[in-house]
Amino acid sequence: MPFPQNETAPAQTDVPAPAVTPPAAVTTVGTPPLQLADWFALAPEITGAAAGDGVDFANGHAPATLPMMVARRLSEGTRLALQTGLPLLQKFTTGGALPAVSALVFSSRHGESERTLRVLQAIAAGNAISPTDFTMAVHNTAVGQLTITAGAPLPASSVSAGDASFAQALFEVFAFLAAGHGAVLHVDFETRLPAPYHEHVSPVFPPYAAAFVWRKAAGSADLRPVLRPAPPTPPPLPPALAFLRDHLAAAAHVSAATPS
Repeated sequence: MPFPQNETAPAQTDVPAPAVTPPAAVTTVGTPPLQLADWFALAPEITGAAAGDGVDFANGHAPATLPMMVARRLSEGTRLALQTGLPLLQKFTTGGALPAVSALVFSSRHGESERTLRVLQAIAAGNAISPTDFTMAVHNTAVGQLTITAGAPLPASSVSAGDASFAQALFEVFAFLAAGHGAVLHVDFETRLPAPYHEHVSPVFPPYAAAFVWRKAAGSADLRPVLRPAPPTPPPLPPALAFLRDHLAAAAHVSAATPS
């Protein structure tokens, strides 16, 4: 942002440029480790080997039952986000699980794209815009609806960063934990992308939601973010579900290899 001539721009600190990571290397970012305290994912249209046959995405949770007047106003992906996020939020607040969730991070590449398209089409056609579409077309609709439905006015962030939205949201999680929050609820979700956008986006995933409760790892490091080259081909799963599948598979492998 330009500064008036009678004002001075704030001093900036030089930040070294990141080193280029060779394809075979992994660079650990200097951030505290995370621990996955709980999770719950719903992906009704993603099945089979790609989703990891036998992977326990539900983790013993049942989808939240939403009030009818709330559910009918929500897009498909936002509904899944609340159905996965509410059970974990209630468990780690009123349910007594510790540490209590005290901050929220939602991530979605496209957000409320269906509503946004309808608003644009109405404007182009000279028609009246639906009040519901107008008020619910913002990117933070899902996290706002969760706080309203749960009656939990918690600090929250809504992240969109292209196909890196899930990964970038984790840095928001790190920031909340570094600020002193004991646990953070992170919900990564996607609604149904309208057909006009398909030629500009690859891959296109059906609606899903994956909710995670993150806390600082006690003792040994559990999870740390790493920088890797982008895969040469698009993944068969949304990053949040791919992470959950691989993390649970790794945990199962470690458990099976550990003597009782």
